[in-house]
Amino acid sequence: MKFHVIVNDKITASQLAKLPKSKRVFIRDNFNKLSRNADYGAPELFSDKHKTYTGSGMGFGDFTVVGDVFQDSGSTPAAVASHAVFKHPTTGDAGSNIVSDDIEKDVGDVVSKFLQSSRKLVAAAKKRPAEFGWNLASKLSPLT
Repeated sequence: MKFHVIVNDKITASQLAKLPKSKRVFIRDNFNKLSRNADYGAPELFSDKHKTYTGSGMGFGDFTVVGDVFQDSGSTPAAVASHAVFKHPTTGDAGSNIVSDDIEKDVGDVVSKFLQSSRKLVAAAKKRPAEFGWNLASKLSPLT
């Protein structure tokens, strides 16, 4: 077997001890999913695995901002939220949750809400380039 993939720490300590460290790959869902886009607020810790996994396995992965549960439901959103992972200067990777200005169902349309959230995300990335990193899409964005 090339690798042992462990999803969301679903393994006992005794089972983990039997796996060679060089063949362990850890995948975790660190996204804090909320039921409404309008409820997302300040950035929150997403992961520090890029700093702490050394020695515990071959590598790590995550579900980024999608999560490991697909939800086939919903309707026209009251708010649009853009989720981006960035490198927080002291704590590790954080999730930035940027919500449209319009958060009521009967105010505005989805396209306008998407543009509001996208403009905020591009502005945040340009303001804090060391945290968000270089991204061709943000450099070419017409949203500025």
